[in-house]
Amino acid sequence: MTLPPLPERVEDFDGLNWDAIQPYYDELLNRDLTPDTTPQWLADWSHLEALLDDTYTALHIAYDLDTAD
Repeated sequence: MTLPPLPERVEDFDGLNWDAIQPYYDELLNRDLTPDTTPQWLADWSHLEALLDDTYTALHIAYDLDTAD
C-alpha cells in the first residue's frame, strides 16, 4: 500500500483521526534504515511530528479561547 503524501499545512492535517495517521508511523517504523536513507527518514519523521505538534497547539489555543463553558 502506498500512502498519500502528508499534508503540508496543519489546516489540512487537523481533521485526521488516528486511523488515518497511524499508517504514516507504521511506514516509518518498517522502513529500512541505511546511511543513504537516514536523511530522508529523519525529514519524514520531522515533518510528521511538526504536523502533530502544530495541530496540538492550534487545538489547545482554540480550547483556551472557548470561554463558553
